[in-house]
Amino acid sequence: MYVARDELAAFDVLSQEAKSRIILAKVRSLIVNDREILRELGSKIPPLYESGVVYRFQPATDDWQDILRALQTGGASCNSLTAWRCAELQLCGENAQPFIRSRSTRRPNGALFDIFHVILKRPYPPPYDWEDPSVTLGMPPGGE
Repeated sequence: MYVARDELAAFDVLSQEAKSRIILAKVRSLIVNDREILRELGSKIPPLYESGVVYRFQPATDDWQDILRALQTGGASCNSLTAWRCAELQLCGENAQPFIRSRSTRRPNGALFDIFHVILKRPYPPPYDWEDPSVTLGMPPGGE
């Protein structure tokens, strides 16, 4: 297995907006990877919502998993689940795109901490324009 590792020290100093742009770029890259998996192995890959993969919070290290790794581990965080779902929809011709929701909170020591949650935007009228694979797969609403 190929393991790519990013260590982003800039996340200690960049604005929430800059961090959101970086996360979106990384999710878009994972979508490209997942589309290739589905193109080549699609008949062997179940749809996300039928796969048995569940949402899994990753408190210490944020693992970005492609579809195959998510299937191996049985769980993934919002970035990986959204990338998988976007790849499925894009291959069906839909312009589904990742979207970041972010908020700041305080740690027990008083330090400010940014929380990011990746969902997807679909080209439908409200309320059908947003989809949150993490909630669908077990994350409590608001439980980033």
